[in-house]
Amino acid sequence: MIAICVVSSCNEAPTQSESDDAAHASEAPNQAGQKRIKYPEYERATGQIKSLLTGDTAVQVEGGMMLITGMRMETYKYDGGTQKVDLIIEAPECLFSFRTHVASSDGPMTLRRADGDASLSGRGFEWHQRESYLTISNNVKTVTRKGFSIDE
Repeated sequence: MIAICVVSSCNEAPTQSESDDAAHASEAPNQAGQKRIKYPEYERATGQIKSLLTGDTAVQVEGGMMLITGMRMETYKYDGGTQKVDLIIEAPECLFSFRTHVASSDGPMTLRRADGDASLSGRGFEWHQRESYLTISNNVKTVTRKGFSIDE
C-alpha cells in the first residue's frame, strides 16, 4: 500500500533553502555519471521487489546525492507469484539519496495507476522509497475514475 500526502501551498515561490537546494542540484559536476540506472527496494519479509527507481542518467552531486534525469518509479503488487505494476511516478529530474532512499524535486511530476484509471500531477515532491510514502507540494491536479488502489 502506498501512502500519498498532498500539501497545498498558496505561496508558489520556493523558500530560501529550496532555492539553495535547486541551485546545488543544477551545479552537477562535469562527470560522465551513469546511464540507465535501476535501484530496487525489496520487501524484507518476502524478498519481492516492492518498487523500482529508474533513470536515464545519474550524476553524483554534493552531499552524496545523485541527480537523476528521466526519473521513473514503479511500485508493485503481487497476485500469487505474478508481479503487477501498481503505480508509476515520473519526473524530468530529481535528487536521490542512497543513504535515506528518498527522491525529491521542486520540479513537475506525475503519478498514475498502471491501468490509467487515476492520475495525479503536481510540482514538488518527496518520495520515501522504503516506506512507499509520497508527498506532493504544489499545483496538484487529480483525475480519478476508480481510485488509486489497484484492488479497487
